[in-house]
Amino acid sequence: MRNNYNSLRLVVFLCVVLFSCQTGLAYSQADFNRNGIVDLDDFSVLAQNWLEVDASKAGFVVAASNASDESKTRADYICDGTADDVEIQAAIYSLPTVGGKVYLTEGTFNTTAKVLLPDNIWLQGSGFSTVINCGTLDDHIIDNNDVSGGNSQITITDLKFDGSSQTNDYSVIHLKNVDHSYISNVYIVGGVEGEHGIYFATVSYSRIDNVTIETVDNDSIRIEQGCSDIVVGNVLSVNPGEDHISIELQDASSNYNRRIVISEVVGHGGRHGFYVDHADNVSISNTALYNISDHGFDVGKTYASEISLSESLFDTNTQANTDLIFVHPGSSHINISNCILKNAQNHGISLEWFGPYDVTITGCKIINSDDGGIRTMGSYVTISNCTVDTTGNGTIPNGIYAGGDHLMISNCYFKDIGNFGIYATGDDISISNCQMRNCYSLGIMCTGNRINISNCTIDTIMDGNSVEEESAITVVNANDVTISNFRFPNDRGDLTLIFDITPRTTGESASAYWMLPTDFSFYLHWNNEGLTWNRNYSGDNGRWRTGNDLGLIGSRNTVVLTHTGTALPRVYINGVFVIALPEILAPTGTADTINNKDMLIGTNTTRTRDWDGVMHGISVYNHVLSVTEIMQLSINPDLPMQQEPIWLMFAPVVGETIVPIIQAHTRRRRAG
Repeated sequence: MRNNYNSLRLVVFLCVVLFSCQTGLAYSQADFNRNGIVDLDDFSVLAQNWLEVDASKAGFVVAASNASDESKTRADYICDGTADDVEIQAAIYSLPTVGGKVYLTEGTFNTTAKVLLPDNIWLQGSGFSTVINCGTLDDHIIDNNDVSGGNSQITITDLKFDGSSQTNDYSVIHLKNVDHSYISNVYIVGGVEGEHGIYFATVSYSRIDNVTIETVDNDSIRIEQGCSDIVVGNVLSVNPGEDHISIELQDASSNYNRRIVISEVVGHGGRHGFYVDHADNVSISNTALYNISDHGFDVGKTYASEISLSESLFDTNTQANTDLIFVHPGSSHINISNCILKNAQNHGISLEWFGPYDVTITGCKIINSDDGGIRTMGSYVTISNCTVDTTGNGTIPNGIYAGGDHLMISNCYFKDIGNFGIYATGDDISISNCQMRNCYSLGIMCTGNRINISNCTIDTIMDGNSVEEESAITVVNANDVTISNFRFPNDRGDLTLIFDITPRTTGESASAYWMLPTDFSFYLHWNNEGLTWNRNYSGDNGRWRTGNDLGLIGSRNTVVLTHTGTALPRVYINGVFVIALPEILAPTGTADTINNKDMLIGTNTTRTRDWDGVMHGISVYNHVLSVTEIMQLSINPDLPMQQEPIWLMFAPVVGETIVPIIQAHTRRRRAG
């Protein structure tokens, strides 16, 4: 078979030589090595290359002006280095109506007009050695030929595009109203005056795979105007002027973008990593972006739903007051999982004000964020298995700051937090199985109704701005609060309790119980206005009771109780020390240090004595506050009995200054 081909080559060669001699062509078609002479060397080139084009390269072959002799030999069209788009377009339009492939050899193709791709076309190069250079082209480099009516089955592979001189905001590859397109193994270099690297508008059932895009003026990849069923993978994006990948809706009449999968993207520089708006059913995974200026992931400025971000790394954003992940109020059904967020200028993750609905954040690690780990202002938010390690230098660097209803936080770890470990305000809040170490101020602070805190450990509150910001847990203006299985660093019985309350009525139904995990209890006893304080011991329980008629009903009062070891508790009403305790039952045995019981606020263990009134704030410390510290919480300078030196006459026994445990009050907290 090989010999038959050689014979055929010889016949064809002789025919071409004869034709060339008869026609007197100055540049003979038989001059295959293009040296100006038709001789046996041309036959050698023909024998080596003719009819040896792979079946995969069937269709038409276009050779660059600087291609090898071998490539020119097999070419159907040979470019001269000027307006090479003419030869490329001619080859494309020479394909049969059913379509086919146009193969571009190695070398540089200089274009002065965009190349238009019809249906069923495969434009293929020989790898990154095939370069399409747009020069100063004032248009897209590649476009489909029917942007209004649409095209189908356009494939672009194995090419490099040099758009570094492109002008007037045009994209390198521009496809609009196209279905079943495929772009693979493409390298794009953009310029400061270009637009996007790859632009999809109203494109469906299409893929972008294994592409490198550098220094485009706008987005590396832009997907907009109702694209659907798009897969993007294996992308390297370097220093775009705007976003690495953007999903948007520029035309208000278009449908939303939907069913888009993006994976394995590595990016450096640029403004946003991923910008997702007017979209639903979008999945982004296995990405790594570094040194962006704004948000790494920005979603739902107008609308976004059913968006998933997972297995991704965002390291360092450079613009002040920006979050690495930013979710706008127009977002719902958002899942963020297993992401690592480092060196955020603001928060690692922020769910913006008045907004996002049904958001799950799980398995994320947030490291060195200036102004807090996670901020959520959405509702129905679940945060689990997350780590926040080191916040600081920002305004209010909390581990988690939450300002919406229906919040669940579980199995999270907080370390070296510049302010609160968790600050949550809203109704229906559950916090469980969390650990905190080295919080500057409060460990947990909650405001709202129906709050449950369980199985939490707080180790070391470093130094709050005031005594009221040095406790481990704070519950403010709250009803229906349960705190269970809370680990107390100190089990020796050194406690300070502070209650800011307005009792409404007397009677058994008006009793106020505060049951602490170590089985302390404190309550207003029924049918009068006295205060009772219990402490469980292995022998006889301790019981201390004030006199009746303290004048608490119907007015707001600050009640402070301090206790250390087996000593008598000391009671302060509105800053005045209550000296007389007419009922004293000294405990016997050892103190009950079981710390796995629920803390009930506003009722007793059997829920038969519900509080009737207002609880403005509740605070618990695991050490005895000094009078000076109590003054900071209770003093009213307009009342003579609350001014020094009267306070100093009633100083309690000073216990060890150990980190306090729980605090609540109505003074305005710092938020973040």
